[in-house]
Amino acid sequence: MPAAITIEPAAGHAFGEFEVGKYTLSRTVGIRSAGVSTLVINSIGFAGADPGDFAMDTPTPCPHEMEATTSCSFPIYFAPTSVGPKSAVLEVDSNSFSGKVSIPVSGTGTPAVIPPPSAPRVSFVKKPKSRITTKKSKLKRLAVTFRGDQAGSTFSCRLDRGAPGVCRSPKIYKNLKPGRHTITIQASKDGRTGRMVSTSFKIVRLR
Repeated sequence: MPAAITIEPAAGHAFGEFEVGKYTLSRTVGIRSAGVSTLVINSIGFAGADPGDFAMDTPTPCPHEMEATTSCSFPIYFAPTSVGPKSAVLEVDSNSFSGKVSIPVSGTGTPAVIPPPSAPRVSFVKKPKSRITTKKSKLKRLAVTFRGDQAGSTFSCRLDRGAPGVCRSPKIYKNLKPGRHTITIQASKDGRTGRMVSTSFKIVRLR
């Protein structure tokens, strides 16, 4: 008796719309040796108009020989390479009396979503020690260096509770009084403002 095969779902899979360059969640295909003789599978693959837009994990997802009444299942994916409707068939070639059998697969590729650019970030290159001593009534000069992670960023610096102002590295502070101080810096670019970073220190006058 000749071998026989069934492939499910007979209606195939419609993946719907999906972004170009990405894989959809898998859909399952089942193959069954439906006759009384051993089913010999020669090949499983995509054919038709757009075979390159669909994929399997492996080109041999089922055993080469399948005894009568046994079955196997495997995932397939839609992976559009360009925008627009795509169609193909998943084709199985075997020794079945029906010859090659296939199911349709389809989907539509949509434009890749480009995420908005991130806000720039700033980090200290050199910041003050937590405790600074001076013999004067004021600390004459203090330099703080920093950098942003995006070229073309602008920076805003603030000392303690003062108003923020445009600055660049190194930021020089002069005549700082003894006591606790906090320097806060923020980076901006093209209307995007990153999170603030700060450093605190104490100026101690030596008697």
